[in-house]
Amino acid sequence: MATFTGAECARCVFWFEETESATQVQRKFCTQYRKEPPSRPTVYSWHKNFVQTGCSVRLARPRVSDATVEQIRESFVRSARKSTRRATRETGNPNVTVWRVLRKSLHLKAYKLSIVQHLTDSDKVVRKEFCMQMFHRIQDDEKIFSDESTFHVSGKVNTHNCRIWGSENPRVSLEHVRDSPKVNVFCALSKYRVYGPFFSMKTTITSIVYLDMLQEFLIPKLDEDDQEGRIYF
Repeated sequence: MATFTGAECARCVFWFEETESATQVQRKFCTQYRKEPPSRPTVYSWHKNFVQTGCSVRLARPRVSDATVEQIRESFVRSARKSTRRATRETGNPNVTVWRVLRKSLHLKAYKLSIVQHLTDSDKVVRKEFCMQMFHRIQDDEKIFSDESTFHVSGKVNTHNCRIWGSENPRVSLEHVRDSPKVNVFCALSKYRVYGPFFSMKTTITSIVYLDMLQEFLIPKLDEDDQEGRIYF
């Protein structure tokens, strides 16, 4: 890739101002410097930079000093949950500098907090009692647990349940085919047997579709097995 001096860039900008033609600039450049001229887009870029900044070439971004990096690092060591705006006020550095140091120099990432239900000691006791109660009821009576899922022919997955573990972000994406064919599957489970699977080709599982599926598929099966009225669903 050809390189050009500051004087050559400035001369090209002067010629472009004079002729308003990148082709004329290339010809003058070859005549005076006896080497391959810059491309037309390069000439346009030099002229645009000169008009906007007063300089024909884009100036390099100033390097952040080691002292600034250490200052920002110590700020987040004291409080890792602070915002970049607060760090900007504390350190006196621009917000963009704080961001650049965090991501480029310190290689830190902003992770979201997970919101979970607060459990007290009494909640734990109640949960244990419920589990033991359900355990004994299952032994005495027959409880039915059910669930349903949707399978897409195109390979679409539920990203809420899909995780890829690794030390780095794999940047994996999956193309989604809109309105792709799919099948809905329903299944019920007791301690003695599995009911189903039952398949439905309906586009969307609504309350009406779900009720029809129970009445047509599951309830008749339960009636066959429940001779003493001990099945709970």
